[in-house]
Amino acid sequence: MCNPESTIADFYPTDFRTDLNGKKNDWEAVVLIPFIDEKRLLDAIIEKEPTLTDEDRARNVHGPHLLFTTKEAPENGNWCSRVEIEKDTFRIPIKKVVHGLLPNVKLDVFFPGFPTMKHLPHKGELKEAHVKVRWG
Repeated sequence: MCNPESTIADFYPTDFRTDLNGKKNDWEAVVLIPFIDEKRLLDAIIEKEPTLTDEDRARNVHGPHLLFTTKEAPENGNWCSRVEIEKDTFRIPIKKVVHGLLPNVKLDVFFPGFPTMKHLPHKGELKEAHVKVRWG
């Protein structure tokens, strides 16, 4: 990503514009960078895969969720604890997914920094997107 000789260096510009779109803080802005060419990106990944170490490969998989909490007093010099939570713990059966707005949602309230759909012109559509993800 940082190598200017990379075949995908143009996907990671060092100079780019941002759009605040009504926001006040720079970190809230939308970064305006070009869309990437999926085939070029996947080709670049395939080219680098043989150079990965076993440690790199181990990091490139889905693992458990990690919950870190702080303690009131350190134990063995540690102020926090780490608990691993099975990754399927938060999965919701598709039949329980609720589409649309929740009951009693307030559409006419404006919270600064959190525009509602009522205050922004918008349109939307649901459609099937054929996305291919390459694993391993």
